[in-house]
Amino acid sequence: MNNGFIAISTTLVITTLLLVVGLSVSLVSLNYLQTSFSHGQSKEVFYLAESCAEDALLSLNTNGTLPPSVTLPEGNCSITIDTQSGSEISFTVTAIRDSYTHRIQIATNRSTTVIIQSWQHLP
Repeated sequence: MNNGFIAISTTLVITTLLLVVGLSVSLVSLNYLQTSFSHGQSKEVFYLAESCAEDALLSLNTNGTLPPSVTLPEGNCSITIDTQSGSEISFTVTAIRDSYTHRIQIATNRSTTVIIQSWQHLP
């Protein structure tokens, strides 16, 4: 009778340990997937902001003006002029996708062509 009790107890302990290890591995895997997805979304909105900023600079160079927004196949961005004094223009490009936002602040000097004085990614 003792042998049967020891065998059942050992089986229960091993099964419990295997369940705990299995659940731990599953939770770690889910956490990794969420982090990976979040990183991917963050990179996508970063690239969207970069593309919109380049499009805005192209518009400033060719038309002499900044559009209030840029629409690309990947998404939309808003453009806000922060300061404008003569040929110096500072503006912010904001890209939003789902709950992710990325902003770039650009300072330029426009005479015959646009010269980028600073390009700063904002938190």
